[in-house]
Amino acid sequence: MWTKDMELFYPNTLLETGHDILFFWVARMVFFGQKLLGKLPFKQVYLHAMVRDAHGRKMSKSLGNVIDPMDVINGITLQDLNKQLDENSNLDPREIAKAKEGQKHDYPQGIPECGTDALRFALCAYTAQGRDINLDVLRVNGYRNFCNKLWNATKFAMMNIGKDFKPHESLNCLQSMVKTARQKCKAQAIAPPSSSNNIKYSDHCSSRLSELNEKFENFSYINGFMPTQDDISIIQRLEEVGSSVSQYPHVLRWYCHMASFSQAERDSFTKASGTPLVSTIECGEVRHA
Repeated sequence: MWTKDMELFYPNTLLETGHDILFFWVARMVFFGQKLLGKLPFKQVYLHAMVRDAHGRKMSKSLGNVIDPMDVINGITLQDLNKQLDENSNLDPREIAKAKEGQKHDYPQGIPECGTDALRFALCAYTAQGRDINLDVLRVNGYRNFCNKLWNATKFAMMNIGKDFKPHESLNCLQSMVKTARQKCKAQAIAPPSSSNNIKYSDHCSSRLSELNEKFENFSYINGFMPTQDDISIIQRLEEVGSSVSQYPHVLRWYCHMASFSQAERDSFTKASGTPLVSTIECGEVRHA
């Protein structure tokens, strides 16, 4: 007999389930729905990824390796995890002892508090990899740290942009501004030497730029991974002679990156070390015809 609830909730549109019970339960629901009610219980079936433990085993009460999402969100101690096995499990005492050993191995300090956002982020990241999720709580905790960094970065930005800040009307406007700035920087970097100076590049210039290009292939700056006054000195020499670096991709990347620093930031760089490459580089000879 059809009731108001049946008319309201049957049939549904979508069923969400795992592929492991596709023929055990989903097929039965379809059979009995057609046989008893004459209608399919749903039109679409969404098969989500299977959540397994960190070792790839299916989470099962019989194995005692089930992770309660609330425990990941709020955190739980190892003692409370063991207590859940004693109170909520119908396992054989030997299996309970085995499950407790597994909990002690996987969560010696318990499960840290990860929060809702980190758990959602982790499940979304895992789902992109395939249909099985080997849920590692340490990875969820890592995403918690990542979300915390995003929060702190946003909070720092909001503190410094001022009350009069107005966001761009659209993302396209912001992208256009960034694109224009990059094109301007690149145009300055690859601009050919002024024809009025009749500059001719010597083999010595090419060899030095090649040497720079090889260095910047492995390092961000002339002295490693921190900018110094040596970088400023090289940029000044490149600009003095109007040298083109378009044929040297790593030098071009370094040049565009250095151009993004303000004068105040450049002044704060550590003192130049006077490396041989800086002291001997000659980027060109100005010869008058």
